[in-house]
Amino acid sequence: EVLKFDASKKVVLMSAATNVDFIRSYFESSGIGIVDLEGHRKHRLTVSYSDSLTPELPISLKTDVDPDQMARMVAPLIRQEHQRRPTDQSFLVFLPGKREANTLADHLGGCPDMTVRRIFGGQSLSAQRSIMTSRQLASRRLVILATDVVESSVTIPSVDLVIDTCQHRRRRWNPRCRES
Repeated sequence: EVLKFDASKKVVLMSAATNVDFIRSYFESSGIGIVDLEGHRKHRLTVSYSDSLTPELPISLKTDVDPDQMARMVAPLIRQEHQRRPTDQSFLVFLPGKREANTLADHLGGCPDMTVRRIFGGQSLSAQRSIMTSRQLASRRLVILATDVVESSVTIPSVDLVIDTCQHRRRRWNPRCRES
C-alpha cells in the first residue's frame, strides 16, 4: 500500500527459498519489477517439507512449542538424514532461541559420527565465525544449531541440508509498560 502513495520507497525481498511466482503474482498489479536470480545460484536448491521426508514423524510446529517438544520432533529428522547422507555434508538447523538449541543439542548427544555446534546472538563475533568456518574430519558430520543470527546473507560452504523450524523469537515494544 505504501508503494502506491510514495514511489520513492523500495522493497527488497530476499530468501534462498522464496516462491518467486507467488511474490510476482502478489505485486503484479502494482507494476513492481521482480529480479529473480534463480539461474545465478552458486549452489543448487531443493525445497522439501518434513511430511514428504518423514511421513511417520509427527512434525507440526506451532507457535510457543516447548523446547523439549521441539527437540523431540526435530532430532529424529536430523538422525534420519544423518543416516541417509554422506558425513562430509554439514547440516544447519534454524531454531527460535538459545534454549531450543541447547535442548536439541542434548537430544542429539551420543549420535555417532556427529559434532554439534551452537551459534546464537550474544556470542562473540569471533566465536560465531569459528563455528561457521570450522570443519570436522570427513568421517564426522557437523550439525550447526543456530538462531536467525546467521539467517541473512551467510553461506556456509559445507552445508548440504538446512532445516528451518520457521520459529522466531522477536522482542515487541509495549508502549503502555514502556518496555520490550
